[in-house]
Amino acid sequence: MTISTRRFRARPSALSFDAMGREPIQLHLSVSEGELSAAFAVVDAIDAMQAPVHAVVTSQVGGAAVAVLAAAQRRVAYRHARIRLAEPRAAALAGTVDEVAAAAGRYLREVEELAVRLAEVTGQPRSRVEDDLSTGRVLTADEAREYGLIDEIVGRR
Repeated sequence: MTISTRRFRARPSALSFDAMGREPIQLHLSVSEGELSAAFAVVDAIDAMQAPVHAVVTSQVGGAAVAVLAAAQRRVAYRHARIRLAEPRAAALAGTVDEVAAAAGRYLREVEELAVRLAEVTGQPRSRVEDDLSTGRVLTADEAREYGLIDEIVGRR
């Protein structure tokens, strides 16, 4: 994942971009998986920023990275981009039975939070989003626009 503005490309903390003013920040996404807790850290940073964040799906976005896409104020995708709605993989769990059960509970709450966020952003019923996440539905750019996940498709027809 690369964060960029018109002036430069960098990988610093997303909140440091707020110091540059209110110029939109472009976030290019090409992430097929990722950990949900890491994705929510980026989501929290985007939510806290005053500068608008515009996400561009350049190839494929899936799993936890869909949460980052949904957090952007403007979402676009290249014509051949794909968005995979899928439950993010859980990190390997180890420990006592109680520790594993607690971690599994946290994971389920995070997946539920992802489904709620996607339903709010897309206008889709939560039950449909949950079904699509559990089946691993892959959307073309056109389908993602119809679904409400992206605003525009970039590129020639």
